[in-house]
Amino acid sequence: MIPVRLRLKNFLSYREPSDPLDFESFQIACLCGENGHGKSALLDAITWALWGRARAKTVDELIHHGQTNMEVEFEFQLADSRYRVIRKRSRAGGQSASALELQLHKGDRFETISGNSIRETEQAIVNLLRLDYETFVNSSFLLQGKADSFTISPPSKRKELLGEILGLTHYDELEQRAKDAAHARRDEVDRLDHRIADIDNELAREPDYFQGRDQAQAEAAQLHAEVERLNEEVLRLQQLRQVLAAAPQRIAELEREIQEETHHQAARERQLRELQARIRGAEELFEQRGEIEEGYARYLAAQQVIADQGARAAHLTALQQRRHQLESTIQQERARLEQQRAQLAGRREQLTAQLEDLDALDKEIARLEGRVQEANERQAVLPQRRQQVQELAERAGQYAAEKSQLRQQMNDLKAQIEALRAMARCVTCGQPVTPEARDEQIGRLEAEGRQLGDRYRSLTGQIAQLRAQREEEERAIASDEAEIQAILSVDGPRLAQLQARRTAAANAAAEIERLNPRLAALERVLAEGGYAEEARAALHQVEEEIRAVAFDAAALQAAREQAAALQPFVQRHEQLRRADEEFGFWQNEAAERQREIAEAARRIVQRQDELEHYRQQAAQLPHLTQQLQTAQQNRNERLQALHQAEARKAYYEQLLQACEQLRLQRADLAAKRAEAAREQGIYEELARAFGKGGVQAMIIGAALPEIERDANELLARMTDGRLSVSLATERETQQGRTVETLLIQISDEFGLRNYELFSGGEAFRVNFALRIALAKLLARRAGARLETLVIDEGFGTQDATGRDRILEAIRSIDREFAKIIVVTHIEELKEAFPTRIEVTKGPEGSSYTVVQR
Repeated sequence: MIPVRLRLKNFLSYREPSDPLDFESFQIACLCGENGHGKSALLDAITWALWGRARAKTVDELIHHGQTNMEVEFEFQLADSRYRVIRKRSRAGGQSASALELQLHKGDRFETISGNSIRETEQAIVNLLRLDYETFVNSSFLLQGKADSFTISPPSKRKELLGEILGLTHYDELEQRAKDAAHARRDEVDRLDHRIADIDNELAREPDYFQGRDQAQAEAAQLHAEVERLNEEVLRLQQLRQVLAAAPQRIAELEREIQEETHHQAARERQLRELQARIRGAEELFEQRGEIEEGYARYLAAQQVIADQGARAAHLTALQQRRHQLESTIQQERARLEQQRAQLAGRREQLTAQLEDLDALDKEIARLEGRVQEANERQAVLPQRRQQVQELAERAGQYAAEKSQLRQQMNDLKAQIEALRAMARCVTCGQPVTPEARDEQIGRLEAEGRQLGDRYRSLTGQIAQLRAQREEEERAIASDEAEIQAILSVDGPRLAQLQARRTAAANAAAEIERLNPRLAALERVLAEGGYAEEARAALHQVEEEIRAVAFDAAALQAAREQAAALQPFVQRHEQLRRADEEFGFWQNEAAERQREIAEAARRIVQRQDELEHYRQQAAQLPHLTQQLQTAQQNRNERLQALHQAEARKAYYEQLLQACEQLRLQRADLAAKRAEAAREQGIYEELARAFGKGGVQAMIIGAALPEIERDANELLARMTDGRLSVSLATERETQQGRTVETLLIQISDEFGLRNYELFSGGEAFRVNFALRIALAKLLARRAGARLETLVIDEGFGTQDATGRDRILEAIRSIDREFAKIIVVTHIEELKEAFPTRIEVTKGPEGSSYTVVQR
C-alpha cells in the first residue's frame, strides 16, 4: 500500500486544511514540528480511515475540540489500482453516527465498491491490503515508544513477545481448545464406563425374569377358564332379570300416562266452561246492539272537535315560540354592539396611556443596548481563551509523558550501573573486568544520568508553572462566563420587551385616529335602533298571525269531558264486533271439547287395568337381583386376579425385551467408548503440537534466521560492519539443564555480549535494525508488500555520528520502499531530507506545509 493523498476535516488538532497532503511529490520525507503540534495526528488519520482505530481510547475523542463532526479522505495505490477511503463521524444531541465508503478509481472518476454495512466495508479493506491494524502498526509503522518494546523485554519474555508479534497466540487458543476437547472426551469415556457397568448388572438378573414370566403365564391360564364359566352364569341371570326389570319401568310409564291424561282432562273441561261463558256473553251483547252503536257515534263526534281545536292550539304555541326567538335575537345584537363599543373605548384609553412613556423608554433602551453589546464582544473571545487553556494542558501532558520516559531511562541506567559494579567477569568472554574499564563505563553512565535528572527536574518546574497558569485562566474564564451570562439572561430579554413597547407606543397615535370614526358610528346605531332590521320585521309579521288564530279553549274542554263520559261505549262496541266475528267458531269448539272428554275417560280405564298386571310381575324382581349380584362379584374377583397375572406376565416380558435392548445399547456404548478414547488421544497429541514446544517453536525457529539476516544487513550499514546481532532460543543453566529463552547477543570489536550491556546509542541502532527486520517479516507473512515505512521515533540517544549512520541506513533501504517518512523534532535532522512536511499549530488548529529542497 502506497499513500497518495490525505484530506482531513476536524480531525484531532486539524480543522480543515486548504489543500490535501500530497504524497506523490516525494519518496523520502521528514515529518517535523514541535511536540504536540500534530505530527502523529496525520498518521492517526491514516489508520483511522482504513481500520477505524487510532491512539485515542474512544472515537469521539478524535473530533476537534468544539466541533460535532469529522471526516478523513485517504487515497492509496495498491499494485496497479488506486483506491479511496472516506470515513466520517458525527456527534450531536447525545447521538453518534458513523459512515465508511470504499471507492475504486476507474477512468476519470471513483466508483464505490463498499459493502452493505461498515463492518463488511472494513473487511473488504483488510482483504485488499492483506493487513489488519495490528500487523500494519507492527510492520509499516515504527510508532513512538514502540521500537524497543521487543529488545528491552527480559530474555525469558522475548520469545513470548515474538510469538505475539508473529501472531502465534492463535496457536495458544488452539492448544487450549484441544486440551478442552481432550478433557471432554476423557469425561465421556468415564461416563460410558459407568453406563456399561450398569447395563451388565441389569443383564445378570435376566434368569429371574424368565422364571417370573412362566409362573404368571400358568396362573393366567387357570383363571381364564374360571372366568369363562362365571360369565355364562351371569349372562343367564341377566337375561331373566331383563325380562322382570321391564315391569317397574312400564309401571312408571303407565302411572305417568294416567296422571298426564287426568291433567289434560281437567284442562279440556276448563276450556269447555270458558267457551260456554263466551257464548252466553255474546248473546247478551246481541240484545243491546242499538244502545251500543248510538253511544259509540256520539263518542266519535266529540273526538272530531278535540282534534280541530288541538291543531289550532299547536299552531298558536309555535307562533309564540317564534316571537320569543326573534325578541332574543334583537336583544343579542344590541348586546354585541354595546360590547364592541366598550372594547373600542377601552382600547383608546390604553393607546392614550402608551403615548406618555416614549421618552423614558428611549433612555432605558439605549442603556441596555450598550450593556448587551459589550457582553457579546466579551463572549466572542471565550473560545480563543479556552483553546489557550487546552494548549497549556496539552503541553503539561507532553511534559508529563517525557518525565515518565526520563524516569524509565534513569531507572535503566541505575540498573546498568549496579550490574557493572557487581560484575567481576565479562558475561560474554569470561575474562576479568578491570576496575579502570568498569569505572570508565560507570562514569559515562552516571554523566548521562545527571543530564537526564537535570531535564527531569526542569520538566517538573515547567509542569507546575503550566498547571498554575491553566487554573488561574480557568478561574478567570468561569468568572467572566458567569457575569456575561447574567447580563445576557436578564438585560437581553428586558431589552427585547422595551423595544416591543417602543414600537407599540409609536403606532398608538395612528391607531387612535382609526378607532374614533368606528366608535362614533356604533353610538349612532345604538341610539337610533338601526340594528337587527330583518328580525324586527319578522317579529311584526308573527304578532299579526297570532291575532288571526281562532282558538276556543272552552269548546276544547267540553269535548274532552264528553269523550271521557262516553269512553265505556268504545270497549262495548269492540266486544260486539268480536262476538259477531267469532260466535260460530266458539260453538264448534265447545262441541269438539265434549267429544274429547268422553274419549279420554275411556283411555284412563284401559291403562289402570294394565298397571295392575305389571305390579304383580315386579314383586319377583328383588330375589333374582340378589342372585345376579353374587354371581357378578365372584366373576369380578376372578377377573381381577386374571388381570394381575397377565400384568405380571407383561411386566416380565417387558423386562426381557429391555434386556435385549440393553445388549444392543451396550454394543453401541462400547463402540462410542472406543471412539471417544481414540479422539482423546488425538486431541492430546494436538495440544502438544499446538503448544510452545510444537508448531510455535518451529515457526519461531524458521523466523529467527530471516530476522537475523535482515537486521545484520541494516546494522552493517549503520556501524560500518562493527556490530552484528545473533538470536539464541536456548541456554544452558549452571545445573546443566537447557531452558527456553531468547537471547539477543551482539558482536563488536570487543567480542560477543548481551544486548543489555550496550549504551543508549548502540542499543537504539540494534532496536532499529531488529524492528525493520520484524516489519519485513510480518509483511511477508501477511502476504503483503512492505511498500511504505513510517518511523515515528526520536533520535535523541544518538550522537551526531550515530544519527548520520541511521540516515545513511534509511537512504540505503530507499530502494525497498516506495515511501519513507521519518518523524522528528530535531533541527539538525530536518535539513538532511530532500522533502520536509512542516507541521505548525495556531489559534485555528494545526496545519502542514510541504517544503522541497
